[in-house]
Amino acid sequence: MSAETGQACQFSSVRRDTPFHDIAVPLQDHEQILFVLDARIDAGVFVAAWRKLGERHAILRTGFHESGQFFDPDCRPQVETLDWRNETGDAARAARLQAYLANARRQGLRDDCPPLYRVALIRWNDATYRVAWTLRRGLLDWRSISTLLRELFANYHAAVNGGTEGAAALIPEQPNWPGPAATKTDTAFWQDYLADCKLTRLDLPPPAKADDEDAFSGIERRIDVASSNSVRRLAKAAGVTLNNLAQSAWALLLSHYARTDDVVFGILRSCRRSGPPGLEDAVGSFLNIIPLRTHIAEDINVFELLWQLRDENRKVREHEGSQLGEIEQCANNVDAALFDTVLEFDQRDPMCALGELLGDEGARDFRHYSGPMARLHVQVHDEEEIIIRLKHDPAFIDKHAAKHLLEQYANLMTGMAREPWRQARDVPYLGDDERAPLQW
Repeated sequence: MSAETGQACQFSSVRRDTPFHDIAVPLQDHEQILFVLDARIDAGVFVAAWRKLGERHAILRTGFHESGQFFDPDCRPQVETLDWRNETGDAARAARLQAYLANARRQGLRDDCPPLYRVALIRWNDATYRVAWTLRRGLLDWRSISTLLRELFANYHAAVNGGTEGAAALIPEQPNWPGPAATKTDTAFWQDYLADCKLTRLDLPPPAKADDEDAFSGIERRIDVASSNSVRRLAKAAGVTLNNLAQSAWALLLSHYARTDDVVFGILRSCRRSGPPGLEDAVGSFLNIIPLRTHIAEDINVFELLWQLRDENRKVREHEGSQLGEIEQCANNVDAALFDTVLEFDQRDPMCALGELLGDEGARDFRHYSGPMARLHVQVHDEEEIIIRLKHDPAFIDKHAAKHLLEQYANLMTGMAREPWRQARDVPYLGDDERAPLQW
């Protein structure tokens, strides 16, 4: 039975099993991509190109119900055009845009009523448009978003030049793959791996004020080029990845604030290499969040901690397709969620990569808005200046405390690079203006 006739199949673990139910941010299932587009485009043709994209890919006509994923061949993409040129000045338009994005999140997208996205083409002024794409989180991963936008512009140019097919063979459809099924080997592994595991509960002050919008925009810290190069040199010298180093620094920070040497946090896996042939280039989302656990001994040095995290990654990689809900059932000492924090690593910042990929199309200044995947969600991107972003549950900590945590995390990464033979627990993480960690 083909996807076009409504075959149900399992969907991304990010969509189904993330610990969203423990987060106070409303509508955290949504994400939004915003970018600037030159006004030289033909708006009518551009809208038609979006609709062609939605008509071609089954994943863009997908919905979810309790038994799984289904496809509606008759649904049509939601693309609207707006004209804000009568607004007085960019400041007024910017305020209207933020209100539009917030309203789009409140309006929501019904799981059982595809398509699970909507697009707005907003005439900003005589020179530019703004494109706002609201979609259900877990519908597409960054690889799919990038390739779909490439196809969008290929369709646009084909139509402008009198063609009809556009990029018909550019991207394969999502395979009819039911998703990974837990095996006895997976269950046995997670039962052993999580034996006597306890939630790494951070001892942090409660928020003074909860601001939901802070959770969607997040906060950012860039490590200067010289320090970023030092961090990369340490990873190379240790024979580990920058991801391993980022995980090691995060484990140290969690250890400080949870007052424990047994740390567990979530990591994001693409899982594209865990499925059948063709999955690596397919359109869709195969992301999964799995726990990573490590023990930070008193006398372990930075190099040893890096090697330890590398080895822990190799262990869990063989079982990355396990669904988070099934993994949680293997932990015998955890009452609810396994972890409060998630670390996400990318070789590139998706926003920078999209800007480079589509700059010749007149598309630029890409921005991404989404809620956190856990109470603390840290993203590390390996650009010339290493970019760290932190999104937080505003009911867990406030923006002020989140900024301090982000700064301390960056301090740990750079401090490890300066003194790799130092005991890991002694790497300084407090800044010059901080005399003590965040306290109650």
